[in-house]
Amino acid sequence: MISPISSLTASLSSFFFPPLCVSCRSLLNDKSRFMLCERCLEELALFNEEDSLMTLPSGVLAASSGPYITIMTRLIRALKFSQNMAAARALAAIIMETNCPRYLLTGADIVLPVPISHRRRFMRGFNQCELILAEAAKMRPIAVNYRAVARRHRRAQSRLSREERLKNAQGAFMLLTPEVLRGRVVTIFDDVMTTMATAEAMVAAILTAEPKEVRVVTAARTL
Repeated sequence: MISPISSLTASLSSFFFPPLCVSCRSLLNDKSRFMLCERCLEELALFNEEDSLMTLPSGVLAASSGPYITIMTRLIRALKFSQNMAAARALAAIIMETNCPRYLLTGADIVLPVPISHRRRFMRGFNQCELILAEAAKMRPIAVNYRAVARRHRRAQSRLSREERLKNAQGAFMLLTPEVLRGRVVTIFDDVMTTMATAEAMVAAILTAEPKEVRVVTAARTL
C-alpha cells in the first residue's frame, strides 16, 4: 500500500519536475512512449522484422531495432556523449519492443556488450552498451556477461574512414574467459553498427572459443 506521504512526494515531484521528452525536452503526455513526445514518436523510424535482420560477411545473423537516423541518432548520441540515462532507458525499451533484437537477446545463453578499452573507460567513465543492457535486463531476463571479453585501446572508430575502421578493429578484442563461451549461444550487443568492422572483429575473437552460435544485436544501424 502506498503511503500518503509517498503519494504526496510523487505528486510534488511530477509538478515541479514534469517528465520531458528525452529527444526534444517537450512535456510528455498519456500518449507518450519510449519517453518520447507524440511528435518525436512520429519521427521515430523502426525496422519491420524483415528489414531488421541481416547477415554479416562472416555469416553471422544480426538484428537492429531501427536505422541510425533522426530520433535514434539523438538518443544514442545523448547517451554516448552526455551519459543521459533517460536515453539509455528509451533505447532499452525500443529494443525490447522490437521482435528480432529482443529474441536474439533473451534467447542467448550469454550476452556480451561490446567492451571499451580501460583507457577509454577511464576518460569517459562508462560504457554506453552496458548501460543500455542494464536497463533492458530490468524489462526481460538477459544473461549479460561483462568480463568475458576485453578490448585493446585503439583510435576511436567514429573518427575514421571505412577502410581505417576495418584495419583499426582487427585484433582489437581478446577473450578473458573463453571457457564460458564454448558451446554456448552468444549474442554481441552494440549501440550502433556502421561499417560492421567492430562487430566482425568481435565475432572473429569469439569464434576462437568454439561457441554453439554467435549473433549480433544493435540498437541502430546505418542504411
